Parts: sequence; structure tokens; C-alpha cells
Amino acid sequence: MTCLSLVPLLVALAGPPPPAAAAQRALEQGIRYFDSFEDGRAWAAFRALLQRSPPGQIAAEADLYLGFIALNASQPDTAKLEFRRALDANPVVELPPDTSPKIRLAFEAVRHQVEAELDAAVVRQSAGPVAPGGAALVTSPAPAEALMDAWAEAPPKASRSHALAWTLVGVGAAAAVVAVIGAVEVVQYDQASSSVAAAETGPGPLSPGLSSLASQQSQATAWRAAGFAALGVAAACIPAVILAW
Repeated sequence: MTCLSLVPLLVALAGPPPPAAAAQRALEQGIRYFDSFEDGRAWAAFRALLQRSPPGQIAAEADLYLGFIALNASQPDTAKLEFRRALDANPVVELPPDTSPKIRLAFEAVRHQVEAELDAAVVRQSAGPVAPGGAALVTSPAPAEALMDAWAEAPPKASRSHALAWTLVGVGAAAAVVAVIGAVEVVQYDQASSSVAAAETGPGPLSPGLSSLASQQSQATAWRAAGFAALGVAAACIPAVILAW
């Protein structure tokens, strides 16, 4: 082997370390800061590491620890953002074994959300069968994006009117009032007739009480019929209001 053939090897050994190795050392330094409860220095170390675009696994771990620091600082929204970035960098990234249950619960919630969004994206991108002429056959519901476009182009639907329901409420309330008044009138007539009948003990001309009672009988009969009818109307309005609302 000539000396000239050793030049590339010597240059490689004397040069800077590979990017992955340097990024791994920077990650480990940030983790040491975090384990020493130096969250400020750990945050700065992880941010500086991510600015150098490290490999996906290292970037995912850095984002995980940034999420840990955010949760420790009572910033759950920032933590969710960092966890999502970690999953974007490496969808199969795992938490350290000694992660607290609180952090694990927050991370798993973000993971479930990301998985649900990926499932929805797969459904949107799935294509139906193609007709001989090249046109796609519509055999499944339209993709979510097409539905959103249709909703954006369609005019807003007018809010449903509750005028009929309120009218039925008024009719039912009026019928209930009539039924109550009719019941009161009938009860008063029954009480008056009982009192007058008990006071009349012997034969003789018709007393003023019986004369008055006889004139009220037809009125009480009318109120009784009206009260039952109004009660039926009020009862019928209840399901009608529910259906019309």
C-alpha cells in the first residue's frame, strides 16, 4: 500500500465526526441536563440539536424530551405539539421505561389522535373501481375533502323555525287553563249542591238555595264538558310540540 492510498483514510480519521454520532452525543448531553433537573439548559440543547436536522430517531427523542419539559412547566398544549413532532419524525418512537404515568398518558393520547388521522387519510385516498371508459365508479361515500368543498360552496342552511312548536305550546297552555277553570267550577258546584241538599230537610216551596243551584247546574255541565275537551287538547299538544321542535 502506497502512502498516497493512505491519504483519504487519514483525512477521514482527522475530520469531524459523522453527523449521526455528533447528534447522538448532543442528545445524550440534553438528556443529562434533563435528568439533573436543568430543564432550561436541556431545552436549549434539544432546540440547538433539532436546528441541525438530525436523523429521524434522534429528532424524535429530542422532541419527546421537549414535551416532557413542557409538561413539567404546566404547558400541555406545547407538550402535545412536541409529542406530535416526535411522532412525525418517527411514528414508532417509544417513551423511556422510567417515564411517569402522567407523561405516558399525555403522549398516548397524542399517538391515538395521530393514528386516527392516518386512518382517515387512508380512507380518503382509497379509490373505488374504475369503469371501462376510465371513469371512477362511485361505490363508497365521497372523501372527506370533497364533502368539505361541497359544504363550503353550498349556501348556509337556514336555521329551523320553531314557530309551529311555539304555537302548539300556546294552544296547549290555553287548553290547560280552560281545563283547570272547568275543574274548579265543577268542584264548586258539587260542593254547593251537597251543602244545599243537606240543608233541605222537609217539604215546602223551593228554597232560594235550590233555585240558585238549579240555574248553576247547566253551567257546571257545560264546564265539565269543556274541561274534559280542553284536557284532551292539552295532552295531545305535548307529543305534537316534541315532533314539531
